[in-house]
Amino acid sequence: MNFHFDKIISRENTACVKYDARISQFGTQNVQPMWVADMDFAVPDFITRALQERVSHPVYGYSFREESFYNATCNWMFKRHGWKIRREWVHFSPGIVPGLTFSVLALTRPGDQIIIQTPVYPPFYGMGKQNREILLNPLIEKNGEYTMDLEHLEQIITPKTRLLILCNPHNPVGRAWTREELSKLAVICEKHRIIVLSDEIHGDIVFAPHKHCPYATVSEAAARHSIVYVSPAKTFNIAGIPASSMIISNPDIAKPVLQMLQDLNLTQGDIFGPIAYTAAYQHGEQWVEELREYLQGNIQTITQWTRQIPGIGLTPIQATYLGWIDFRNLHWKVEEIPQRMIREAGIGMNEGRDYGKEGEGFMRINLACPKQILNASLEKMEKVIRAHSGN
Repeated sequence: MNFHFDKIISRENTACVKYDARISQFGTQNVQPMWVADMDFAVPDFITRALQERVSHPVYGYSFREESFYNATCNWMFKRHGWKIRREWVHFSPGIVPGLTFSVLALTRPGDQIIIQTPVYPPFYGMGKQNREILLNPLIEKNGEYTMDLEHLEQIITPKTRLLILCNPHNPVGRAWTREELSKLAVICEKHRIIVLSDEIHGDIVFAPHKHCPYATVSEAAARHSIVYVSPAKTFNIAGIPASSMIISNPDIAKPVLQMLQDLNLTQGDIFGPIAYTAAYQHGEQWVEELREYLQGNIQTITQWTRQIPGIGLTPIQATYLGWIDFRNLHWKVEEIPQRMIREAGIGMNEGRDYGKEGEGFMRINLACPKQILNASLEKMEKVIRAHSGN
C-alpha cells in the first residue's frame, strides 16, 4: 500500500470532537473513542499539499469556487459511479446536513410532513424543526439484515407529505441500497409527488460485490424529483473542512433551494473547503481503493469476533465504516450496554437508541482506525461481555 493506515496518530489536544470531547460525551477521559464518524487515518498527502500551497499565500480574502470544483465533481461521479451529470446541476453547499436543512426550509412549509427511515442518522430527526412533522418509516429487520418497508411507506403518506430524506448508503445499518430497491421507492415518490433528499456522503465506501447506486440514476422520474448530496468528507477524512455539493437536475427544485441558500448568506463558503474537496476528487482514486481494502480487513475482524461470542450479532456491512452491533440477546438492560462498555471495557461507542427506538439494544462502532486499536478494543469488550454472561 502507498498509504499507511496502520500508523497510530495522536489526535488529542487538537479540539477534536472524537477525542477531546470524551468527558462531555462519556463522562470520562479514559475511553478509546470509537463513535463519531471520522477516521483516525492521516489525510492523504495530495490534499495536504493543496492546502499548504494556498496557506503559503499571505492573504485570505474573499474567494469563489473555480470551475475545477465543478468539473472534479462531474468527473468523479462518472468515473466512480457511472453517473453523467451536467455542470449546471452541481451547486455548492457548506456541508450535507446544512444542505438538507435549508432544502427542507425551502421546499416545505409549517405543517408539512417529512419521512425518514429509521433507525437513522440522528440529525435527520432535527429536520422536523420549524413546525414540520416527521413521519417514521422504520426499516424491516429480518435475520439481522435490513430492507425498506415500502408497503408501510405508502400507508403513512398523506396530502401533507412533501419530502423523504434518504440515507444512501444507510447510516447506521450499513446497507448499500440496490437499484431495484431505489427504483421501487422512486415509483412511490413520483406517484405521490414527494421530493427525495438523498444523503450520499458514504457513497464511495461500498464493498464488493455491492455497488453504490446514486438515487437520481434509477429513472428519469427519480432525477426529476430529487436532490443528491455528495461530499468527499467521509471518504478522505476531511469532515472538519466543510464543503459539499447538491446535484439537482430539476430547475424547479433548484430555484427555491438556491434562493434559500442565498437568503441565509451561505453561498460564500470558505477558501479551504473547495480546495480540499477538489484535490480529493481529482487525485483520490487510489486512496479510495486502498482505504476500502484496509476497511474490509477491519470488517472481517469484527465479523469473526461477533461470531465467536454468544449473544452478540453484527448487521452485515455492505457500506460505510460503521458497525451496527446487536447486544439484545445478552438480555442486559438497555442502559447497561453503553455503561458497561464505557466503565468496564473503556470503549466509547454511539448508543443505538440515539438513532431511534428501533436502535435500542444496539451500539454503533467506528471501524476506521488502525488494526491495533480495533483488536485491542474488541478484546476489552469481549472480557466484559463474557464476565456478565457467564461464558
